Amino acid sequence: MPSLLFAILFALLTKPTFAQESTPSAQIESTQSAQLFDQYKKDYQFQVKTYQDSYSKYLSKKQINLQYGTATTKNDEFLSLKQATIDRNKMVKAYLMAIRVRLNEYKTNNPEETQKAQDNLSQTEQWLDEQNQKLDTISVSSGIETLANDFKEKYYNIQKFIYTALVDYRLNLNTQTLTEITDLRNIIQSQPQNLDQNKIYYDEIESKSQSFLLSQQNAFNLTKKESVVPIKFLNFYPDATIELDNAKKYLSEIFADLKTIITKINN
Repeated sequence: MPSLLFAILFALLTKPTFAQESTPSAQIESTQSAQLFDQYKKDYQFQVKTYQDSYSKYLSKKQINLQYGTATTKNDEFLSLKQATIDRNKMVKAYLMAIRVRLNEYKTNNPEETQKAQDNLSQTEQWLDEQNQKLDTISVSSGIETLANDFKEKYYNIQKFIYTALVDYRLNLNTQTLTEITDLRNIIQSQPQNLDQNKIYYDEIESKSQSFLLSQQNAFNLTKKESVVPIKFLNFYPDATIELDNAKKYLSEIFADLKTIITKINN
């Protein structure tokens, strides 16, 4: 019925995004994940401010030590550097936690890859906790330098894990969106008013769906690409974003085609 089709269309248009979990239990889980993400996001923002303050304090203590060079100023600089390093680790951990929780929202669209991304983030969070435990026991600056080098080496993987998770989130969201658009298409095609003249639009939708899948696959493949230089991060995220934006564009075009078909059926 045309009125039903327009009601469905209106409901989709008024969503912040197309995607929404299809079952009541999944909707509850998605809502809980979103709420938890908001909490972790606030914690991350707090940790950013804490780190900025402690790093600013370290720079001040460092300048004072350069000026006076006493045993007291040297120790003050060491303690402030130690605290700034701890706060940096807490800040990075808070960011990883927020991303990890966010991945739950559309995880059902690719649970295996999403779980891998979450495991990598979780393991890195544990590693940061271990680093802070070591920092608590350090009493000389050389110990901080050793851990700083450890962090520098680890940061290659940290960046990869972060960007992979961000890409996975958008891949899952896009997939969920296509699923719901496909459901709408099936409803439209089942209507008795559906006309043969709409075949051209359905052909376009099929072509755009294939282009969508290709862009999705390209974005996914980029997350698996390794740098030819050891211990150097290959920033695949800008290219992956282009592919993801293309996929989103195809979804919008498919949706526009369905709107056109609905209009023709209603006339």
